[in-house]
Amino acid sequence: MTIVTKSYIENYLDTHTVEQNMHFIGRALVVLFNRQTEEEKSASDTRVDNGIGFTGADGHSGCITAKYYLKHRTLQEWQLDKWLKKNVRGTRRISKYWRQLNEEAERKARKASNPASKPEPIDADAIEARDAFREHPVVRAEREMKDMFAKHEAEQERKAHMSKWNRDKYVGLPPMIAFRRMIMDNADPRSL
Repeated sequence: MTIVTKSYIENYLDTHTVEQNMHFIGRALVVLFNRQTEEEKSASDTRVDNGIGFTGADGHSGCITAKYYLKHRTLQEWQLDKWLKKNVRGTRRISKYWRQLNEEAERKARKASNPASKPEPIDADAIEARDAFREHPVVRAEREMKDMFAKHEAEQERKAHMSKWNRDKYVGLPPMIAFRRMIMDNADPRSL
């Protein structure tokens, strides 16, 4: 049973709006991205010539665009243009993946037509790949706190270093001149 064909893809993209085409391309790229090996997903490139996922020429841009779509649920104009661009034969770049897209559509149709069957196990790797570039708010807050603490510690260390090594440089100078020089040297005037 064939659901997705090259002509179906071409016809769909010719007859629908830019917004609908964007979601069609985005979902198709996510399907292809999920078929990549784990190594290819993490490297955002195609390294295994297995006929599954993206071709070598489309590996990097396909992975990056699929990750972008997963994160933002939209595509930028240049990303959409790349996949809608026609080749010398007049077919779009995304159309060459019709067989893989058809396999996934058939799998989905079989699953929907047989509700008594067991649900497919959750692919933890696919979920992890999807969420790998999404930072949880708690993790982000912890990272920001660690960064702030590290900056504070570095500043304290710098001030201690300045006061330890440069204090003698300002001793014996009139107070206003010492103060101005310390400001120019980014030293802490309270260290005198």
